[in-house]
Amino acid sequence: MSIQQFDVVVVRETAIVDVIVEPTDAQFIMDEGLPLAEWQLVSREKQIHIEQQLKDLGKKYTQMAGGQLSNTIANLALLGEGQLNTAILCAFGDDDLGQYFKESLQNASVDTSGMIMGEGSSGLCMSISLTNSDLSKTMLTYLGDVKTLELIDKEAFRNFCIDTRYLLFEGYFFKNEQTEVEELIRFASEIQTLDNQGLTIGLTLSSANAAECMEVDFIRQHINLIAGNKEEFEALTGRDNFEEVNQLLNPNKDKTLIYTNGKEGAVLAVREQIEQIPPAEYLQAAEIVDVTGAGDGFLAGVLYGLLNNKSVAEAGEIATKVSTQIIKTIGARLQKPLV
Repeated sequence: MSIQQFDVVVVRETAIVDVIVEPTDAQFIMDEGLPLAEWQLVSREKQIHIEQQLKDLGKKYTQMAGGQLSNTIANLALLGEGQLNTAILCAFGDDDLGQYFKESLQNASVDTSGMIMGEGSSGLCMSISLTNSDLSKTMLTYLGDVKTLELIDKEAFRNFCIDTRYLLFEGYFFKNEQTEVEELIRFASEIQTLDNQGLTIGLTLSSANAAECMEVDFIRQHINLIAGNKEEFEALTGRDNFEEVNQLLNPNKDKTLIYTNGKEGAVLAVREQIEQIPPAEYLQAAEIVDVTGAGDGFLAGVLYGLLNNKSVAEAGEIATKVSTQIIKTIGARLQKPLV
């Protein structure tokens, strides 16, 4: 494979398709014997059972290509309107779900030459918006049988890194493949040191139960950009406010932190510069259709701003605009450019 130039390359666990369920009382989840967690792994059999129970309750659902960083990269490509070079490294199953996932990214003009077909099934995530709960949603995820880190070729990975500005990993890897993903991140750090000092290595914290598997020292040593919400950063650091989180993770003021906090807005730290990003203007309840992917869209907006030399405040403004538009529609991806 020849070396290509990319603005952003993302690495995720496996191809995954979202089943987005209309708002459901949180008691339903507890009655199914599951904890109220933002993200949790379940078997495909459990998903099928819950899907039937929801149908019996008259709940409607929509199927769409999903996955945290695949949503981010698809939104970023759309924002760039063909001006940004984006790519994904990801395994997918030899099935209809995997092909659907791949085609959705190709339709968004994301380079999929780094996608690897494996034997087995692709993943499926049931994203259920919750009522009567402090959580906005719960994601019941079956990861499928194919794993990116088992199939990825180191030399091909190197070629994707050698002339790239941002390389982003999903934090979900740390829940199930911590040793393997840390090895690949260390390899990326070597490439950064020896071959591409302009490379920014990023990580999404993904969920609180993934973030609590990470080690702060490893993050400080190898990660340049960290994105997550308040609960995820607290799971990683044990600190419940941005100032202490930033002091712990960014002592040398050489990292980018993207810290979202729901209705309170967000904080962006880009090296020494820190900006409080106000929340979106008040939305009527009827305007909020589906909260799936709001954080994925926020990250896409920040990246778009930074790639286009916007100020930190302007990048945050774009990010808020993207995430606000996403929660006004079903699914985690924009339907048209916003900026």
